[in-house]
Amino acid sequence: MAEQVKVFKNVQSQAVAGVSHSDNMFTNAATTRSVVKQISATGLGVGATLEMGGSTVMTSTAEGVMEGSGNLIMDVNNALSLKFPDMGIQSLNGMFFANGSDGINKVDGDYLSTHAAGSQAAAMTVTNYSTGAKASDDACATRDATTGAITFWRQYSGTLYAYKEDGTEAEGAVSFGGNGYNICTDGVKYIYAIRAGSSSAIDRYNYITKTVDTIATTSGNMYGPQGNQGAYGLYYKEGDNEYLLGKEYGTSSEVYRLNLSTRAVNYYSHGAFSVGSYSDGAAITTNTAGTTYLVEQGTDYWTKWDLSAASISNAPIRVSNGSSSSTEYAQGAGEIAPGIVLVFGENSDRISLINVNVGAGQAHYSNTGSHGFSIHYDYSNRFAFATLPILAETRSYDVRISGVEITEDS
Repeated sequence: MAEQVKVFKNVQSQAVAGVSHSDNMFTNAATTRSVVKQISATGLGVGATLEMGGSTVMTSTAEGVMEGSGNLIMDVNNALSLKFPDMGIQSLNGMFFANGSDGINKVDGDYLSTHAAGSQAAAMTVTNYSTGAKASDDACATRDATTGAITFWRQYSGTLYAYKEDGTEAEGAVSFGGNGYNICTDGVKYIYAIRAGSSSAIDRYNYITKTVDTIATTSGNMYGPQGNQGAYGLYYKEGDNEYLLGKEYGTSSEVYRLNLSTRAVNYYSHGAFSVGSYSDGAAITTNTAGTTYLVEQGTDYWTKWDLSAASISNAPIRVSNGSSSSTEYAQGAGEIAPGIVLVFGENSDRISLINVNVGAGQAHYSNTGSHGFSIHYDYSNRFAFATLPILAETRSYDVRISGVEITEDS
């Protein structure tokens, strides 16, 4: 039986979410054996391992480096893979603003592994900092890149308010967002407000320099949420591309997207975007498998919409778990863990929990009056929920593997 011998080199460079997972480097076929001569990898993070047939061959250094040479023999039907540990998920830092006696509630805790009826309250810590009404159209959160301090931003009736983690005001109020009912942030320096209805103008606040300006679309108009029965205005990023998404009403079947680099607007139209007469709120979350979804809860349905470039043109998945909530003016949604979105609703001061992780045991949970995410269970009709992104930062690594491949002729 003759053999074919060839030298191979496998090079991989990619950015992946910082959760535990395994990446296949290459696999031998039923007639192929390999001798790995050299491996060189950087950016792996601490504790990454090179695995062959379930056994650990090498482990990365504290600097995230893996270097080795020699003769690693791989038999037929065997695979060589890199296994990454979880980089660690930061606990939730959230703040809920309401026009009722739950005026300012701080919501903290680690909800990563908990999503079962009756366990919600045990997973979170809720502290009421104010019973005074804090009417809100929308809210978002930012973190100072130098100090790590978190600021929670509340927008209402054309004014932007800033709060520290203890519920006290962080700085003076700013006139901003008076043409719309939403705010969202890139988490770097800008807070955006999409104007209500159709407009080519987007309002923008630089929270580093404390300046307000307006940017204009180059083609098409954006549609932001209306006041009564409005939907959402959200920011997300894919690769180097940054986008704003706008949906006008809970019943709307179109979602508009602005590319913040080109300023061009396009839209997606599907009947499944309609979630009923009212939208309790929407948030963007990246699940533990690294897929980014827009999740919205409405009166009649909740939806999850895959935002990846390959899938964004597809209709969202719509599920008949409505909240029966007539949330008139609020935006009550926020990501509280990878793939898990918490949505406050006006009806009976309820919450909905939506889990879009693969294999989730309970995709949707709803409760009123005793769910543990509130103190007074008094939201009124203008409230908002601000949370920080939950996933650890992505790791970007480079791997080069070389050796000799031996294939048997049949």
